[in-house]
Amino acid sequence: MSGQTKENRSEQAGDSLLVCASSAEKSAAILALGCKVNQYDAAAAEALLRDAGWRIVPFDRKADAYIVATCTVTETADKKSRQMLSRARRRNPDAVVAAMGCYAQAEREKLLERGVDLVVGNSERTRIAELLEQALTGKRFCAARPFLRDEAYERLSACSYDGHTRAYLKIQEGCDNYCSYCAIPYVRGPERSLPPAELRAEAERIAGEGFCELVLTGINLTAYGREFGTDLAAAAEVCASVPGIERIRFGSIDVPKLTDPFLARLAALPAFCPHFHISLQSGSDSVLRRMNRRYTSEEYAEAVARIRRAFDQPFITTDVITGFPGETEEEFEQTCRFVERMDFGKVHVFPYSTRRGTAAAGREQLPVKTRRERAERLIALTERIALRVRGSYVGRREQVLAETSAGGHTRSYLYADLDSPVAPGSLVDVEITGLTDAGVTAKIL
Repeated sequence: MSGQTKENRSEQAGDSLLVCASSAEKSAAILALGCKVNQYDAAAAEALLRDAGWRIVPFDRKADAYIVATCTVTETADKKSRQMLSRARRRNPDAVVAAMGCYAQAEREKLLERGVDLVVGNSERTRIAELLEQALTGKRFCAARPFLRDEAYERLSACSYDGHTRAYLKIQEGCDNYCSYCAIPYVRGPERSLPPAELRAEAERIAGEGFCELVLTGINLTAYGREFGTDLAAAAEVCASVPGIERIRFGSIDVPKLTDPFLARLAALPAFCPHFHISLQSGSDSVLRRMNRRYTSEEYAEAVARIRRAFDQPFITTDVITGFPGETEEEFEQTCRFVERMDFGKVHVFPYSTRRGTAAAGREQLPVKTRRERAERLIALTERIALRVRGSYVGRREQVLAETSAGGHTRSYLYADLDSPVAPGSLVDVEITGLTDAGVTAKIL
């Protein structure tokens, strides 16, 4: 088997999710980086390896094969991916080291040059067991290809979860939006959806495994079902009808989808949780145009207002990029003012990261120092806003899904520390009594 020691590279380490997979003859470990969709894909690969007879080992143990589900959303994500591939090689120089996921799709040939034994593209993940067997013979190769215009939806089945209480179900893949800063359409391919006929079966499987909360995820979740004449609200309605599914939430959603009829359908579902993650990216209309985002700041504000009319105190979270090419100080200040106006419960702030091949990469770039300084300023502002928003929940009654005996998330996705222990997995009614650094305290009723 190919396994000569390769040059080690040292990059920043970051948070990651371990997903383990491994057979009495063969063992493998899978490490997933990045978003919930990538973690779901890694969990599906684990399930396929289990079915093929591989036994489970943690990623920090010696294994016959290591698979890193890589991410490429930012430069930092690229570095994490390379670092984890190098770490796998150091753990066992004789093992097969495989890269799958978005960075693998983007840099498929270069990764072979860097010493990776197997590159698995984002359309070949169902073949992971077969591909690993080939790599075990000593063959080093790339199993990744450009996407087809009519790319089929790849059937992956997994149970990716948080604390054995919240399950994630990927129902959509790919993106056709081509925001000027984003590489994801190039590495995930065109939009396609899990067929509606298979959606209920997946939800029933998850409920049968004991999960009462289901999070529907996708690369561009808003696009779910277009090719079948259905939509995301219909997906929520199907899942809500499955016995055992008590709570449903979305991973992320786009502004154009948030119409009054769409929100009314969600509000009619007792299981739907009023937590909306709506990526903003900038509060400046001129920056939004350069980003190729398909809304204005006022259209975004109107969508949030519609949500607040449809639901009682919904929790709104978002993403913002600072230091986009050409962003002036005034445009950044517009973003700060808009963020404060929206009363977001949490804002994920990212300094702009140049992604090769995107439209924005060819524009004049701001200094990295400027991007980071603006991110720090915005983070300080959003932390003050988040504290104020969490404070508005004090005195309210909420329902908590206990992820441990000491706490869990409310329907609005506030983490609540409970005043007395409960059984993990139980749903309890509480009164919000105070604030913590990142969540709230709650008294069980």
